Amino acid sequence: MSNNKKSRQARLDAAESDKTPRRKLRQLASDPNGEVRRRVAGNSSTPPAVLQQLADDPNKRVRFYVARNNHTPPAIIQQLANDPNRYVRSAVTERYHLPPAIFQLLANDPDGYVREAVAENSDTPPAVLQLLANDPDGEVRKGVAKNSDTPSAVLQLLANDPDGDVREAVAENSDTPPAVLQLLAKDSDGAVRKKVAENPDTPSALLQQLVSDPDEYVRFAVAGHSNTPPAALKKLARDSDQDVRWKVAENPNTPPDVLQRLANDSSNDVLMVVASNPNTPLNALAALDSRPEPMADDYDEYREQLNRQKVRPTAEMTFQKRDIPPATLQQLANDSAPRMRINVAKHPNTPPEVLQQLASDPEAIVRQRVAENPNTPPDVLAVLALDFDPDVQEAARDALQERKPKS
Repeated sequence: MSNNKKSRQARLDAAESDKTPRRKLRQLASDPNGEVRRRVAGNSSTPPAVLQQLADDPNKRVRFYVARNNHTPPAIIQQLANDPNRYVRSAVTERYHLPPAIFQLLANDPDGYVREAVAENSDTPPAVLQLLANDPDGEVRKGVAKNSDTPSAVLQLLANDPDGDVREAVAENSDTPPAVLQLLAKDSDGAVRKKVAENPDTPSALLQQLVSDPDEYVRFAVAGHSNTPPAALKKLARDSDQDVRWKVAENPNTPPDVLQRLANDSSNDVLMVVASNPNTPLNALAALDSRPEPMADDYDEYREQLNRQKVRPTAEMTFQKRDIPPATLQQLANDSAPRMRINVAKHPNTPPEVLQQLASDPEAIVRQRVAENPNTPPDVLAVLALDFDPDVQEAARDALQERKPKS
């Protein structure tokens, strides 16, 4: 690195460090390099007199960082609120605890970009937000609609705004009152109704109303909402749109009986999320885990069936991760479906007496899974080691070998 580059880097580092002496910062504030002056402008240790000097700097980036510096005195902030550059003026609006007079000044700024920044500031006084709610610039009104501190009366006003983007922002605001959400749920714009359905504070009764919305994107949002009541989820599980049913299947609040129905869905994507949902009944998981192997002659149908096979390992994994009580596993061990007995034989909670029962199962794959279960007693493994099925024999002998003490 050349001496000039070393010198420049040293000045940059000193200009940025809050441990740099004030005398040095005063010197760097007059540096010919704009980036050095910019770093001094943003330094929390820069003295007020130096910040005043930099507030008059010809470089707008330097003035921008003076405006953002939390230690800049109010008199300088007042000066920068009148800066000729809009980005400098907007930087003033990002500050906390600005005097109301500055908010009022910038709310009347000729540049919409600056007024929008005022509209989005959580410290902007209610009276100023009221003023900006009538701004001719839609982006400014949208900023007011997004602001979490906008008064309810102003949100009510903006819910009737001619600009759909503004109404969307009101519908999305977590502080929008239920009465205003009720109004927006009947909006002619589907995108607005979708935002109502996505709002985390939308009440259950309103979500129930949106279940029959003609827009599938609205119904999709309702299907995934944490406040959607069980009756609404049940109806959406029969929706003609596959993505809506998929979202119902994914919802952690979907009741088991609804998931049981969705376990027979025609869509593989729906079946995958049913297989992953922690509320899916065990018998539904076992059914998903016992889908037949692909046998279709037609190649496209074969590919579809093969794709559906991906559901099996997902359902099996979900079953095995469940903390199932031993008494329930005892009951399921008598299920007529072989896949259910296979899952019980593999489960880590299955007690020894149930494994002993399943060691006599007519299905060889069930007996093999018993042999592979680390909870199976040695005497049961010894019997399985003499099983007529070679795979069961091998699994049992391997398990007995693994349990032999290491010499």
